[in-house]
Amino acid sequence: MPHQPLYERLENAILIAVRRGRCLAEDWSEHGPEPTDSAPLQETLARLREGEVLACHDDEPIQSMGKALCAALNALKPGYGDLCLSNDTSDHLIFEAPREHLRQLMEGWKALRDVRQEVRDLVAAMRALEAEIQTNG
Repeated sequence: MPHQPLYERLENAILIAVRRGRCLAEDWSEHGPEPTDSAPLQETLARLREGEVLACHDDEPIQSMGKALCAALNALKPGYGDLCLSNDTSDHLIFEAPREHLRQLMEGWKALRDVRQEVRDLVAAMRALEAEIQTNG
């Protein structure tokens, strides 16, 4: 099969997404900025813990998590949430525990967001390749 590397990349990306989703859900339970009694958030966190990381109906709650992290970081240091949202901050040295926990959560959230998109892109590429093979044999 000429497109086997796509399948391998997809499998790897899905495994990474499952791990990142589980880690984010666990960390969110300890340090997340939103109240944990929000039903949609709780449902999404439960699915992430169970490895269900690609459901489209979780797109909005996951986006809301990023917005909440940005707002919480901005509340601790004006502009820092926006900086974290658009930049890699893994090398930032933060000595205030609450801000450091939120910064780490933001990095985990961005990693999950990005790998979920990678999985969707790989699936789209595989569909396009299959269609091309069907059409042009």
